[in-house]
Amino acid sequence: MEDPLTPGRKAYAKRGHHLELDPQRAPILREAWNLLLEDRWTLAQICEKLHAKGYRYRTGRPFVDVSSSQNRSQNYNTLAKIFHNWTYAGWVVHEPSGILPKTLRGIWEPMVSTEDFERGLVILAKRNQIHQQTSKRKYLLRGLVYLSAAQRRPTLSGDHLYRLTCSTSNASRSGGGTSHYRLERHPVHFLCDEIEARCPDFESTDR
Repeated sequence: MEDPLTPGRKAYAKRGHHLELDPQRAPILREAWNLLLEDRWTLAQICEKLHAKGYRYRTGRPFVDVSSSQNRSQNYNTLAKIFHNWTYAGWVVHEPSGILPKTLRGIWEPMVSTEDFERGLVILAKRNQIHQQTSKRKYLLRGLVYLSAAQRRPTLSGDHLYRLTCSTSNASRSGGGTSHYRLERHPVHFLCDEIEARCPDFESTDR
């Protein structure tokens, strides 16, 4: 928020700024933090719960995009950045200037306590560690597999080549889940093992 004009100063004089809680946005983000601190819901699930109540980001972007074919895409990257932003806990942080977390208290009202904020960081770090441990699948052809729209794919438009992404469903299972090369937002997927089995064996030689 812009500071009010000091009496006696010209109207065009430079004004300072300060932070205030948005009475409309604060309850939404506080609810998001409460869901995180339950340590039960993933970020995608938190987005779904907020979306179910009709909430959106400040920009108007929905927490969940729903396509015409009812495919759902949870927009949790922004939410993750918020959960890592010390400003919401009332701290000034600017590491390039040497201002580290919990060294300079801001003069605004925090949205969450420092204790809750740190608990949230621990939860997120724990989940990230679990994700790294389970993401062991090495995709031999990552970024190299393409699908032609002209090959019996009426749902794809034009005569383009679509690059397939990599994903592993149910990766937490003891067998490591099932890995696919798949096309985003389309029910198109191929088993990695079947595609990679067609690649001839080769040996690298020093040159």
